[in-house]
Amino acid sequence: MDCAGRQRRGPPSARHHRYSQTSDQLLDSADAKLSLVFIGEIYNYLELREELQHESMSFRPAGDTEVLIVAYRHWGEDCLQRLNGMWAFAIWDRRREPGRERLFSPATEPVKSPSTTAGSPGALNLNPNLRDCAHG
Repeated sequence: MDCAGRQRRGPPSARHHRYSQTSDQLLDSADAKLSLVFIGEIYNYLELREELQHESMSFRPAGDTEVLIVAYRHWGEDCLQRLNGMWAFAIWDRRREPGRERLFSPATEPVKSPSTTAGSPGALNLNPNLRDCAHG
């Protein structure tokens, strides 16, 4: 993390400006097959966590970011139907063979924490402030 609170991982590189002090916003799954960049808040993450635990899913930290990555692993894109909140996120899914990886990057509408592809080629930037997005 640099002095501006930006983190980079890759490939592809994932970069975000720190938005929350209560939950990691850049997270890899335990098996390193999923990487998540997350901005926002999932209001019902405690209920989702409990539901996922009943389905034998395990967790490391306790925040909404971990619930999001576990929900995506378990339900795939259908996890969106269960989320209540305001967010933008990107998940780099490496569960397929090399060369067939997938980027999943939805956001709520209207988005106060927009996602943008501005900046370095091959990088996805998520930033809570449009003014900062112009500076990549």
